[in-house]
Amino acid sequence: MLSLHKQTGYTMTKEVKEVYDHLKKNDVDFYDVWDDNGIIYIDVKLGDWKHSHLHLRNIMEKFGYTLIDRDIYDTEYGDTFSATYTYLKLN
Repeated sequence: MLSLHKQTGYTMTKEVKEVYDHLKKNDVDFYDVWDDNGIIYIDVKLGDWKHSHLHLRNIMEKFGYTLIDRDIYDTEYGDTFSATYTYLKLN
């Protein structure tokens, strides 16, 4: 079943909706979630390294996803930066 993404209005796959709902339930600070052929991407914009980025990584690991890449951008704000995380569910 597909549903609409609340932030963008785009259609979400079942897996993206599950991840999106799980992140919201666990108060993870993120901007967007999307997928491409079973790979999940999560974008964090100008998040604190500990409260946004580390929290996201811990929650996703507990949810059964493995971090396979991280692309950091907007780094000129000290402990606050932006990054896109790439995850794969191994189970």
